[in-house]
Amino acid sequence: RNSQFLNICYNLSVEMKIDWLLIILEFSVFTIPVLLGFILSFRWFIQKRTYEKVLFIVAFLFPIVVILSLIKVFYILELGPNESAFLTINLIFAVGISTFIYITILETTGKTYAKPNLIEIMGILMLILSSFLLGNIMRALDYISWGIIGIAIIHLVRGFAYSKYGSSHEKRMYVLVVLFSAISVFLKLLYYTDYLPLKPTIYISLILMFLSFLHGVFTLKNIGARMPSRPLEKEIFKEKLSIFTRLVAISLIAAILTSITSSFGFDSYRSQKEQIISDLNYSVQNASFVIADKLNQYLLDSFESPLVYLAETLDVDNLDHAKLQIKSFYNTHKSIFASVTLMNDKGIIVYTYPYTYAIGSNISNQPHVKEVLKTKKTTLSLPFKTVEGFNAIAIHIPIFKGKIFTYTIVGLIDLNTLSRNLSNAITPFKYILSEDGVVCATNISDSFILKNVDTVLGSVSNYSISKSYSFTYLSRSFLIKTFGSLSDLSEKLHWVFLTTVLTYGSFIFLFLLFYATVLYGLFALEKETTLELEETLKRELEALKAYKDTQEKLNTLNNFIFTTSIDVPIETVVQKLLETVVHLIPKIEKGVLWFVVGDKVMPVASVGYDVDLLKKLVLDKEREERFWKKPIIIEKIEISGFPEELR
Repeated sequence: RNSQFLNICYNLSVEMKIDWLLIILEFSVFTIPVLLGFILSFRWFIQKRTYEKVLFIVAFLFPIVVILSLIKVFYILELGPNESAFLTINLIFAVGISTFIYITILETTGKTYAKPNLIEIMGILMLILSSFLLGNIMRALDYISWGIIGIAIIHLVRGFAYSKYGSSHEKRMYVLVVLFSAISVFLKLLYYTDYLPLKPTIYISLILMFLSFLHGVFTLKNIGARMPSRPLEKEIFKEKLSIFTRLVAISLIAAILTSITSSFGFDSYRSQKEQIISDLNYSVQNASFVIADKLNQYLLDSFESPLVYLAETLDVDNLDHAKLQIKSFYNTHKSIFASVTLMNDKGIIVYTYPYTYAIGSNISNQPHVKEVLKTKKTTLSLPFKTVEGFNAIAIHIPIFKGKIFTYTIVGLIDLNTLSRNLSNAITPFKYILSEDGVVCATNISDSFILKNVDTVLGSVSNYSISKSYSFTYLSRSFLIKTFGSLSDLSEKLHWVFLTTVLTYGSFIFLFLLFYATVLYGLFALEKETTLELEETLKRELEALKAYKDTQEKLNTLNNFIFTTSIDVPIETVVQKLLETVVHLIPKIEKGVLWFVVGDKVMPVASVGYDVDLLKKLVLDKEREERFWKKPIIIEKIEISGFPEELR
């Protein structure tokens, strides 16, 4: 029997056909544009420190985009291509993409372009209004999420195409993005409203959204190329290129590692789930074998054999004694028999117990009675409603006097009692037992008894697993259908799902924390290295400038020394000397060069003062010397005769 079960399981197992085109498109629609946009964003990376931060954030988000895309693929593999598989991830992408695009435009082209325009606002309103056509909340939410993604991409391209860096080429790309996104969203509406089949409509919708996203990426690349570049020294440029290359590399490595971990997690969950389902299949099939064994034991050992013994020992020559025998037999076996009846060869009930009011009834018109009267053999009836008013099956054991057929001893089994007894053996599974196409026992609904089995099976198609087993007893064909549902294992499946998510999710979470730390370290290293290079270059430039200034001053001083003639009047030489000193020391704003002649000190050259007025001053040398022994700040010179305007 185990071998038979394994063959049944093998023959009934159905390999799920994977739609690889759908899987590839669903995974690629967001991951490839994000990766491509990231790789092509080097011009943005060297523009501003703000853009660098944005790209480091993109580097962190890229593995998360990959994980979410994989989860969506896992949902499709688990639930099939429907709104249940699409909704959660599309909703996350809608919120995330919209927020990121708004911040990106705000930080680059400005607040004016970050605000949605009238067309985009109308698009959102039309999206919400058209969602009411779907009549299904999950479909409506998924449709709105997909539409918001499309509008967000349109908003992104508009924000750059119509900025001061945009050209007619970007404006044409904007028109294409609007068309691609709008058609993609409209196709989603059409297959959700059943106007178009799911396939290939969903393929076209995904491809159009993918193309829309790609156009957005190339628009960003073109705008980045047109933005004025920040002047960078060769060493700084090389260092930034090295940092950016490492950033892309570790982002790809992180995405690959998280993808592998997610795939292992999903595979672990699927393996455990398949094992649980396999166990459920085995249990459901085994339940049909248990029912078959129980029914055979019930019919043969507990029902037919005792009745045969009664028929062989029944004193039909003394009916009064026979009645006592029947009554005693019933009392002994009443847990099995609903009633025991003695019927003559005319189909008249001679005696029955415990429903004695049926004595004398003519039941010869019942099919099983006609059959036993005709064949004069042990006969099992089809399920029927008895004259006593309950559903039953009957077994007739013929009684012969010599070779003459005289009576049959009839035992009735209450089908409700039979259903309960069989149910106890296979809890918690459901079953339907039919005899020659008529339901005779079930634990699904008592109303199914006596109905056609095919009709009943059509009404219980909601069970995910069903197994069958058939056998023959007393020329009657019995079919046992057992049913199981994954809902019966919901607690176990939920626990498997929870432990898998906690195990692999915790690993991914810890890895992302580590990855964020690595990115922060790389960002700090880039900042430190760049600043260090900039400071070094600045110091070198300052040293070079200082050298040039010193050289110029030396040249100026040499020029004064070698070009001043001794024949020039002393006042001219002194004036030229003062001008040279002022040129060499540009911080001097005003000054007077005093010339000592004997005991007198007189001004001979000045900067910032009236020379003619100064020439009138002739000061005592002794009184003046105190001012120039050391540098001091003088607010008011208390010298008699010193003009007020010079104090």
